[in-house]
Amino acid sequence: MMKPVLSLIFLIFTASCIKSPPSHPKIYEAPSGPFDPSFRQSLTYCVDRPDFKELHSEVAQKVAEAMTIWSDYGDVRFFYRPDLDDSCREETEVMIKVVGFYDKNLARARATYPSPTKGRSQLLVNLARRGELFSGTDAKGVVLPLFLHEVGHLLGFAHEQDKPSPDSQDRHSIMYYPWLKGGWGKDWDQVPGLSFLDKMGVREAYRVHPLDLTSITPWFSEEGEGLAGCPKDQVVIGIQCQGRYCDRLRLACQKIPPHASPQHSAPISDEGGILGENKALFTSLSCEGRYCDRMRGQLVPMELEACYNLPPFTDGRQNHGVCKKGDGIASIRCSGSYCDNLEVSCCKLPKWP
Repeated sequence: MMKPVLSLIFLIFTASCIKSPPSHPKIYEAPSGPFDPSFRQSLTYCVDRPDFKELHSEVAQKVAEAMTIWSDYGDVRFFYRPDLDDSCREETEVMIKVVGFYDKNLARARATYPSPTKGRSQLLVNLARRGELFSGTDAKGVVLPLFLHEVGHLLGFAHEQDKPSPDSQDRHSIMYYPWLKGGWGKDWDQVPGLSFLDKMGVREAYRVHPLDLTSITPWFSEEGEGLAGCPKDQVVIGIQCQGRYCDRLRLACQKIPPHASPQHSAPISDEGGILGENKALFTSLSCEGRYCDRMRGQLVPMELEACYNLPPFTDGRQNHGVCKKGDGIASIRCSGSYCDNLEVSCCKLPKWP
């Protein structure tokens, strides 16, 4: 029997493709598991005013921003109770307490894993190191990524570097220590935000609907079959790329209610064009050309609404586009010499009956 250790967390993340065996790009397990469904829609919290004093408003703002970013991708809702801030440390009415502590030998912040008992989940800020966090009104942009990391712990995510195999570690993850070799550098101001797998992990762990199963395809490029497809009854909700010209790709998928048979699209390339045009959802993507610079998709036509564009992306730290919870990719366009700058739009997925 495996010992429960701090580095274990809750989710076993499976991925599969039409012609490829399952892969497991990210593994989460935790002794406590994620927040129970009966709590995750009402995760109340307070921020202790006596502990933070003049820093209280900044701490409250950054914590709220971090919680909002995580909840954009997973079906979890945080509710701030400012009326309880004056006595937050002693409160028993909230699920999560944001409080301070003093120890110059410890990390700048800490957090517990999910607890079913009110007040047992805590985000703790080390005020003995406050000068490293709040000096010059956070001029280096350190506080938000730090709180993103700690809120990840609150939701059940552990440190990536604690996984036994380096090959299984996501070095772009917000849960990967930035000062480790191969990480982001020497400080939190270089952290780009949630990674592709962070977003997929919280989307799987905190599903909008129990049937919203997710998967991730293996990587593909023009050097192999040049094709990746979602499993049956799943559609594309995210794309990630690697390589000098963003020419190695993989898809994130999610199950939706039964739908019509997919249809092939016309190809697009760096010379222009758009796949989907917000009138269909993708089920597969293929590419050809020297740097995977001619793309074609397989799509399911349907009426879509509430569409929006994600920021363009290419290879590097921000090398992906993932739709928010409950949404899927409905169009893809590319630019650049090798179709290596990608932009996707997302629309609401059909709801389960």
